[in-house]
Amino acid sequence: MTRETAAQSCLGLAISRRERQEVFCIDCEDALIWTDWKVGRQSTKRLLLKNVGTEHQTLQYKVPQSRTFSLPFPEPFRLPPGMTKTFLVTFSPHHSQSVVEALEFVCDKGAFVIFLKATEKRAAVSIPRAIDFGLGAVAANTSIPFLVHNTGSLPVTVLWKDVQPFRILPETALIPVGRTEKFTALFHPPGPLAYEGVVVCSLISKHGDRKESEDLSSSVCNAEPRAGTLEDTLEAEKEENNRATLQQPREDAALLKNASWAPDVETEAAQMYSMDVKGIGKIPHLHVKGKTEVAVDFGIVLCGTVETQTLLLDNSSSVRAHFEVLRIGNPPQGNLRASPVTVCSRSGVVEPGEHFPLTFTFHGHSVKEVFQEFQVVMKVGAPITVKVTGVVGHIEATLSSNHLHFGDVPVGRKITKQVQLRNLSKRASSYHFVNLQDSAFVCLDKPSGLLGAQTSVTLSFSFSSLVPLRFHKRAFCLVNGAEEPVVLDLLATAYDEGRPATLTLGHVYLKRWQELENALPPRDSLEFDCQGNPEKVPIPPETPTSLFKMLTTDFSDTSRGLSVSPSLVDFKCGESRRTLSVFNRTGEKFLCIWKDSLDRKRKKNPAHVFSVSPRRAELLPNSVTTFQ
Repeated sequence: MTRETAAQSCLGLAISRRERQEVFCIDCEDALIWTDWKVGRQSTKRLLLKNVGTEHQTLQYKVPQSRTFSLPFPEPFRLPPGMTKTFLVTFSPHHSQSVVEALEFVCDKGAFVIFLKATEKRAAVSIPRAIDFGLGAVAANTSIPFLVHNTGSLPVTVLWKDVQPFRILPETALIPVGRTEKFTALFHPPGPLAYEGVVVCSLISKHGDRKESEDLSSSVCNAEPRAGTLEDTLEAEKEENNRATLQQPREDAALLKNASWAPDVETEAAQMYSMDVKGIGKIPHLHVKGKTEVAVDFGIVLCGTVETQTLLLDNSSSVRAHFEVLRIGNPPQGNLRASPVTVCSRSGVVEPGEHFPLTFTFHGHSVKEVFQEFQVVMKVGAPITVKVTGVVGHIEATLSSNHLHFGDVPVGRKITKQVQLRNLSKRASSYHFVNLQDSAFVCLDKPSGLLGAQTSVTLSFSFSSLVPLRFHKRAFCLVNGAEEPVVLDLLATAYDEGRPATLTLGHVYLKRWQELENALPPRDSLEFDCQGNPEKVPIPPETPTSLFKMLTTDFSDTSRGLSVSPSLVDFKCGESRRTLSVFNRTGEKFLCIWKDSLDRKRKKNPAHVFSVSPRRAELLPNSVTTFQ
């Protein structure tokens, strides 16, 4: 039997510190505790008593019956209000076991006890007896957190020894006295089987004595100034102070003797704990409404428009399913517009009996048909194949008329006509006429702008010429998202007294038929007037190649048979005249008119710094004409 029965047989009250202050007007610790000790070594602690009342008190203590704890000879002493009395309690262990003794104090108001405890140094932890993972997904981690408490009196290092397919993380950790550490148990089954095992926990602790000065530094009360001489105290108080003064050197000598002991060499001790673990591996199963092959059809999606469709991944198994979405045939890296189909999320976890949304986004930037294939894969189990199809549709934009005929216009007169550009699609877009910037004869009020969904914009074209000529130009309007440019034929005839023949749309169509590999329309589809001018000519077919060539080829390009040399006239310094040559390599005669391209933007023409002479000249077939 331990010495704990001594506390039960004492007559004093075992009450808390606050109750002791209220009942006895004495403040002291509830117990002195020794935790780091060794058999055959003495250890000393201070016990301080303070009178927190307003009256003098006479106190006396009873020495414990056992010789394990020793105190000075018990003599009654007086404790004035606010004063403190110090006792030295020495612990001399004779056996390696825990000891509890009661130190009884008797005062004017009754008796109370202070416990003297010595706990055995040992390493101990509290861990779960067993962990049951239940069902766990094959080739995936199933985790369960748990706590390990240090219930001993020594700091311990916990070291886990795993048994496959179970694992404890972290594998090692230091747990101080009275603290708790969180660990995680992992179950990673390689196959659909039942698994059982035992995980071993090793405790590594270090035994050794501390310097006794550390015991003294952990005294039950904070050190306070020793009681001094009071002016108006009783004679008994003076005697007590004198006795305390004489006793102090002996106490200090005893403390110094205990504090001078050197610590022993620390030795490591190991203990083993075991924890049962078990779990069952199961293969997860994902599907979309019971299918593992799904088709997602976006239909026709306008260029630049974003549309989404969502699939629900259902987990009909009893374990978590970890998945990842892979694209079959990845687009080239670095090309952001290489694939119009994206998916979110690319990975995730589906809980048992739950579903997970998988959103596919279709965003096309060019008109084409799209096919993409994705696979929802897991580490084990059948994958889900998703085939995504769609067509990137074009913006449908048209003009109210495919030609604009200004008719016969007197020289020097300006005439304006209008045409409507219509957007027949449900998406707004932008437009831009790309080849009217350098035209000196035709001016457009809104060469570019925004075209709302299913709306139209009115465009005003103005034509004027200072010389008689037959004018034709194909204006190309690029609509963002359209399949091909919108083409508008501009025709006009500027005339004076020697007027040229009127240019009609039939002349333009016949010319385009001739350029189309010298082909001619069927004879029964042609109609001419009495003067031989075409009145009815079928529209020649358009090809992507012909449109691209007309859109990108400049008028002065040598492929059209006309060229200017040099293309840049540099007067340098001091030279006032340069020669300019225009080459006509075609079999036709042209009229060349030089005009300042900024004249149409000025209200009044300033004096010309640069001029070309002559301003107008005929370009004969296969000839060179020189200008100054």
